[in-house]
Amino acid sequence: MELSPYAPRLTALATTRGECLDLLADLIGVMGARMLACRRLAVRDIWQLPDASRPIPVVLLVDEIAELFLTADKAEKDQVTRTATALLRIAQLGRAFGIHLVLSGQRIGSDLGPGVTALRAQIGGRICHRVNDPETAVRTLGDLDPDALAAARSIPPELPGVAVVTGSDGRWYRARSGYVSTHMAEQVATAYAHLTPSWAQVATSGLGHRLPEAAGNPEIAA
Repeated sequence: MELSPYAPRLTALATTRGECLDLLADLIGVMGARMLACRRLAVRDIWQLPDASRPIPVVLLVDEIAELFLTADKAEKDQVTRTATALLRIAQLGRAFGIHLVLSGQRIGSDLGPGVTALRAQIGGRICHRVNDPETAVRTLGDLDPDALAAARSIPPELPGVAVVTGSDGRWYRARSGYVSTHMAEQVATAYAHLTPSWAQVATSGLGHRLPEAAGNPEIAA
């Protein structure tokens, strides 16, 4: 729900588990179409496609992943299983086809369910901000680089935004993000709403696509 103010800059926004399942199913369909396009043109990923045929990259943000895995009753277990399977497929295959997954949460561990551990193992890049207990740091960084744990726990409270970051190269770094207020983020989302691709443009694979022309700006190739 906290992402609702940024809706003008989002192609799609899901706020319930049911909506998330529908959106994930659509994304898997998009991924399959992109896979076929790459196979047809004998390339390994969308970045080897000609500019005019390259589909729009997708960034899938999951705010507080625990909400997708926690169940209140047995009736929700099937939804959770389907959600976990869809996210895992995107994490395993999506990057080559321009679908990137960003997960956020307080403690992403096996206590949320068996699918979380498999999903976490597919996420190579990690960001760990200051934590209050070692277990939280272990769940974020421990399976990649144990040496990063001490660095994460040593982040002082007077340095907000500082985090330990790991990447595909297997190394960890200390980084600090710039502060952007909620008001500023909402203004930016509104100002650049004309650059938001439609779902039809996102789903296009191998056919080319262009974003609509903004008033006073030349047409921008997506």
